[in-house]
Amino acid sequence: MQFQAKITREINKGSLVAVADVVAGNELVLHGVKLIRSENGMFLGMPSTEWKDRFGETHYQSVFEPASPEIKADMFRAVRDAYTDFEQSASPTQTETGQDARAAPKRNDPEDDLPFEQEEPDEGMAFA
Repeated sequence: MQFQAKITREINKGSLVAVADVVAGNELVLHGVKLIRSENGMFLGMPSTEWKDRFGETHYQSVFEPASPEIKADMFRAVRDAYTDFEQSASPTQTETGQDARAAPKRNDPEDDLPFEQEEPDEGMAFA
């Protein structure tokens, strides 16, 4: 499967390095994939949802997971390469507006950057 990734936010706070959007096979857009640095190297953190059980303990559940180690490796390479390109293209100097040039640009509409046009769902389709 082909993956395209774009860094949407550079964080560099604690172990969180950056957040990316990933396009999978020109068919699926995954928002909020995290690039994380640990003692053992970098890895991806999948978007997750937080919930509390009946005892008040907080749990996190991934929204999606790659189906195989090969797909996860391909996705990781795409995000890592996007981050490397992002680092090389951004200069650590201040811009004229006083913002750090390394910060990813703020997006007004997250759908603007998709490599394909989205179609509206059929009127007869219901989404839960």
